[in-house]
Amino acid sequence: MPGRRLQLGDGRSIGSAIVFRNRTGVEQGRQRLTRIETDRIDYRLRNKGPRGREMTPEVDFRLEALDDTRTRVHLDFRATAPLPPGARQLAELLLGRRVRRLHVKDLELLKAHVENAPAQTS
Repeated sequence: MPGRRLQLGDGRSIGSAIVFRNRTGVEQGRQRLTRIETDRIDYRLRNKGPRGREMTPEVDFRLEALDDTRTRVHLDFRATAPLPPGARQLAELLLGRRVRRLHVKDLELLKAHVENAPAQTS
């Protein structure tokens, strides 16, 4: 059984968070929504990194309107692994790739949801 996620808040307002737990239910980290603007959404994370050391990655989505119906989403990810140089660069490379895959999947699911949602009526 994989780890579990618990959502705190509505997921749309500042301060909402996702709590990540391991298979035994112990909290491993949190992803908190910190900024919402027309062209940007920012998250700050706190989670356990290598050897249980705390990490504080930053995940930002920049939104670029292409036309009236299309938006390009840019993912900016920053993290400093609590490791000595050399090992840090390798860990950050691997972590960046893993996080990118996770968020690309999230964006694909969001896109499918939005495109298949019934039209809003006023």
